[in-house]
Parts: sequence; C-alpha cells; structure tokens
Amino acid sequence: MNIAKLRSLSRIAIEKITSRVMLKKGMKDGIARRPPQVVYWIQHTACNLSCPMCNVPAMPMKIERPSWISTERMIEIVEELADMGVPNLGVSGGEPIIDPERLFAVLEAAGKRHMYIHFGTNGLLMTEDILRRFDSIGVGHISLSADGIGEIHDKVRGRKGCWENGVIKTIRIFEKVKPKNINLKINTVISDENLEGLPELVEFMAKKKYVVFLQPFDPCAYEFLTKHKDANVAHQKFPQWIPPDRFRLLEEVIDEIMSIERKYPGTLLNDEEHLKATKRYFTFNLFDKPQTCTLGFRNLWIRSNGDVGFCIYGYIGNLKHQSVTELWNSEKMIAARKKMLKCQFVCLSGCMFDPSLFSLIIKGLKTAKKLLK
Repeated sequence: MNIAKLRSLSRIAIEKITSRVMLKKGMKDGIARRPPQVVYWIQHTACNLSCPMCNVPAMPMKIERPSWISTERMIEIVEELADMGVPNLGVSGGEPIIDPERLFAVLEAAGKRHMYIHFGTNGLLMTEDILRRFDSIGVGHISLSADGIGEIHDKVRGRKGCWENGVIKTIRIFEKVKPKNINLKINTVISDENLEGLPELVEFMAKKKYVVFLQPFDPCAYEFLTKHKDANVAHQKFPQWIPPDRFRLLEEVIDEIMSIERKYPGTLLNDEEHLKATKRYFTFNLFDKPQTCTLGFRNLWIRSNGDVGFCIYGYIGNLKHQSVTELWNSEKMIAARKKMLKCQFVCLSGCMFDPSLFSLIIKGLKTAKKLLK
C-alpha cells in the first residue's frame, strides 16, 4: 500500500469532516473557522481548444501574461497555504500544460509541503515525461476531460481527434508509466450533446478502474437562468442545456449510470443524491428548495492575475500584495459568504458538490479503496 497516498487522502477526508462539523457556527456570522479545504489556481486562460460549452473565455497568452501574478509570488502563496493547513491544491486553465515550467514550479512547491496536488487537462499535450515528472513530486491526480466515446467527445470538444489524441493517448501513457503516486480522474460534462453516450463512457472508464465525476453543464449565466427558469429558453440560448423532450432520456441515463456504480463500486465521485439532483437541475425543479451554498467556507480561487473571488459574488482581493490569511476572513470575504448562503441558483458544480456527512464517509471509503490500488 502507498502510505504517502493514504496519508494524503486521509488528511483531506479529516479536513472535510472537521470543516463540516464547524460549519454551523460559521453560517451565522460568515467567519470560516477552518482554512480552505482546497485552493484552485487558474494558471491562465490560454487553451489549445475552443470548446463550445466552455465558460472560460480564452485569452492569448502573450496578452494575458503581463497581468500574471509571478511564479515566485505563487510559490510564496503555496508556502502560506501549507502553513495554514490547506491540504489540497488544484490547477486549472485554460490548458495548464501549455506552460509546463510555471505549472510544475508551483506543483513542486506544494508537493514538498505534502499537499495533495492535481491539475486538469484535455490530454492533447500529455507526455510520458510530464506524467513521470508529476509522479516524482508528490501525491495527487490528473483530471482528464472526457465527454463521450470517439466522435461524441470530438463533437463536444469541437475538434476531430480529441478522443484518440487526448483521452486514449493519456490512458495509454498511464498504462505504460504506471505511476505510484498519481491517479487518473475523468471529468465529464453532462449535456444535450453527449447524453446518450454517457453510460458507455462511464462503463468504459469503470472497467479501466478510473474514477469519474459527472458535472451538469453550467453556462455560468445565473441571472439569465434564474430569471427564466425555463428549459426550452435555456436550450435555445445554450444548446448544451437538455430540453424538456429529452427529460425522460435524462432519467434513464442517470438510472443506468447509477447501476454501473453499483456494479463497479467507487467509480463515481458523485453520490446518489447528487446524481438524482441532476435530473431536476435541467428541469429547474431544484429552484424550489435550493441547497445552501457554503462554498465560501470550503474553497478558494486564485485567478491568473492574483485576483480572488467567487462566481457571481465578485472580487474579494488580490494576492500580489495581500496574504491569503488576510483575505480568508476579511470583511469582503465574510460579506460574500453571507450573500452566497442566500443564493437562489442551484449550479451543482463540482466545487458546489457537498455530500452529506454519511455519504461523504461511505463514498469516500469506496473511492479511496479504488485510488489506493
């Protein structure tokens, strides 16, 4: 058994449980009594794809670069996060591997402080050297985007060859390198474009013993969706939104996926309640009793320029000249948390996914068993 991996996963689980226990008090005054459970760094928005359903506006790196927070400052922030007790650091984009040296400089700093580390990728730039380098610096995972088998994935990603040259290539690299410390996690967006093919994709990954997280399509248009609350209107504006005449198929697909999870326990990171909620997400039935958003007590985002903020709740501060400690319970952060607690939009995003304590423990044990193999 990989003791380092067990220690890292256990630390994340303990922090989640501890934060959950202490959350009730925080929901009254907006003060977080624990450090963030996970910090995400948006390294840049540059990407080698232009996916139709992506809500991150890609900017050419030569234009975005002058505003970046420096790599040296990011390493200082990682040190501060480690001192605060943050167990988990993730990197997203854009496509992080476009700038591997900046990516690994930050990941290596986190790995040295025994933080769990991970980044997302479409796989097109993945190489054996990148995986070996990542495996040598700490415990974590790579999140690989996969939205269907073959042509389905290519269609969703807007380019032919993404399945073979991104997903399949990355899987083959993992099978060849056999990393000891790094797992492969599959991120899949549920949308009208890939609905029929989701069970086949989940079973394909289950047989290969990879974990999968299913994310309902989120156009990040909360004001528009809250105003209309109409699936037909949403589908007309965002073709990836599942329309009413496909709701029965959505239910059948989710039921089939849950049966695959029962056949291959631990495959899905989603718990059953989250998957059931997905059925109601696209119909807007979740809006009657929206889940309380406690995201501001659990997670933190650092944008490429050092800005810190949350979805529609705006700018909190900038880490070029401020510390995370100063921002984490600042007046602006507390005010943002209080607004988030009253949010009327149910996004079901991965960052929002917050299973019950019971589900957290049970699902966590099943998934950990798969990750530790």
